Amino acid sequence: QVADGGFYWDDWQNAANTHFARSPGLFGALDSATERPVFGYRPVLTTLLALEHSVFGQHVWLHLAMAALFGVLVAWALYMLLRTLGFEQLDSALPAALLLAFPWVDSTRFWATASYDTLAVALYLFGLTLAVRALGSGRRWLTAASLALYLLAAWTYEIVAVGVLASVAVYLLVAPRRAALRRFGLNALVVAVSLALVASGTTRDPQSLSDQVDHAGVIASQSFSLLARAALPIGDVPGIVGSALLVAAFLHGWRRRDRWTAAAATSALFVAAGYALFIPALPHYQPLEPGTTNRMNVLAAVGF
Repeated sequence: QVADGGFYWDDWQNAANTHFARSPGLFGALDSATERPVFGYRPVLTTLLALEHSVFGQHVWLHLAMAALFGVLVAWALYMLLRTLGFEQLDSALPAALLLAFPWVDSTRFWATASYDTLAVALYLFGLTLAVRALGSGRRWLTAASLALYLLAAWTYEIVAVGVLASVAVYLLVAPRRAALRRFGLNALVVAVSLALVASGTTRDPQSLSDQVDHAGVIASQSFSLLARAALPIGDVPGIVGSALLVAAFLHGWRRRDRWTAAAATSALFVAAGYALFIPALPHYQPLEPGTTNRMNVLAAVGF
């Protein structure tokens, strides 16, 4: 794919914006990028796209190699987070490998522009890793670095903002409640800043309340089906199988009274966090939708 793949969808537009910028070079590309509406709510993404197309030009294989690298990066970020939380090497490596091979985010591997969605999740996971270390050590610079990574991630792809809020579940596992909630307050401030920019800059209108309720039901149903297909990759597995698997994971962890109970609960929370901002979006945003739409699974994939 890296050797023979091509540009897709807005890869062409981003290449054209750089190639036909009013001024040559990187500064011309950045000036052109700031004129795009998406810059108003994804400034980090837009800046990175200008840098990418200025440096790589029309060497398509470089853009696709970057997408593959981001896939490896997010898997490594998950591995580092699990190791920081005290999981053994094998227990950390297997989920990371499954995330790398997760088939319902293939658009972020083949479509260079969408690969930044993967980068956003990696930045968020690295930020969460630093936050866990900060709670354990009390080092303020780690706290500041984690908050900066959260903000960069949210301004790259805003769906990680809900994950930043959900991080309190991880904080409660590693720190006293008061410290965890105090850190949650800082997270909430970062999310407020990031989503304020999104709300002021986006041109997209949410669906009606009834449509959002219907959409939430479809997303929930398909998320259970996706879990079932991931566990039993033998075709169209009913969603009830995914529900049963999730319940079995909880019961197994509860019986053992160990960190796997918390792992199952936190994973389910991250799946929900990955889909929350898509509920007001157009109905075609569904977890099992093929093609470019499956980029919506990029944060939920960590939970799965």
